[in-house]
Amino acid sequence: MIPCPSQDDLRQFLLGESPRPLEIADHLAACESCRIRIRALSPNAADPLADSTHASDGYAPERLTPFNPLADAFLSSLKDYEILHEIHRGGQGVVYKAIQKSTKRTVAVKVLLSGLSASEEQRQRFEREINLAASIQHPGIVTIYESGLTEQRYFYAMEYVAGQTLD
Repeated sequence: MIPCPSQDDLRQFLLGESPRPLEIADHLAACESCRIRIRALSPNAADPLADSTHASDGYAPERLTPFNPLADAFLSSLKDYEILHEIHRGGQGVVYKAIQKSTKRTVAVKVLLSGLSASEEQRQRFEREINLAASIQHPGIVTIYESGLTEQRYFYAMEYVAGQTLD
């Protein structure tokens, strides 16, 4: 993990002018004090890492959070996807509703929250989830379209299903 960024580094990150947005985004994912510092710089901006931004797509449309450009550093390497908004987040990852540009289909994209700093156990659990879902062909299980590793993130794209969350 990189050392805590300076106030200028955080300002540049907020403005989308950082020369190292993915490193700073990874640091913010792990450093609560820097998340507090970045919220102080832009108190009216949504926190791209806050748990309160998740929504249950199709379940409570008024809670849908538009895609936050401040969080773009997390997804900038997913070039084939136009991220629409966050659907839900959990302990392991974040799921976004997106349009796959090459096919024009609506998909859900799950991104491993800890990125390249994920432990071996976290990566294995994420890969196991992908392999299990991809190995099952059933109307009640989403289809996996693509998975991989971009420059900074493990991800997979799957069939998008509107509806209520299990919880």
